[in-house]
Amino acid sequence: MISPRRIRFDIRQTGKQVMLALLALLAANLVFGVLLVRPRIRAFDTLTEDSLPRRQEFQRRTKEVEAQEKYLASDLAKDWPAGIIEKINAL
Repeated sequence: MISPRRIRFDIRQTGKQVMLALLALLAANLVFGVLLVRPRIRAFDTLTEDSLPRRQEFQRRTKEVEAQEKYLASDLAKDWPAGIIEKINAL
């Protein structure tokens, strides 16, 4: 009976091929990063910078609305005539 041949791995013999394979993978990773990832990061940064003023305006307006809703829920707002708040907001 013939035993199956065992695969021998000797780093001294295959070290050069392993190193070349790792360098090829590193090169592919760098190319992928430069060609595909960096442009998306730049686009995201540009989008973030462009949307900053709108986001700040939205946050400011949200605070105004929350303050007005808090006031309207208080006892002070019950003394005002109906519809006066809407007229003030229309100005």
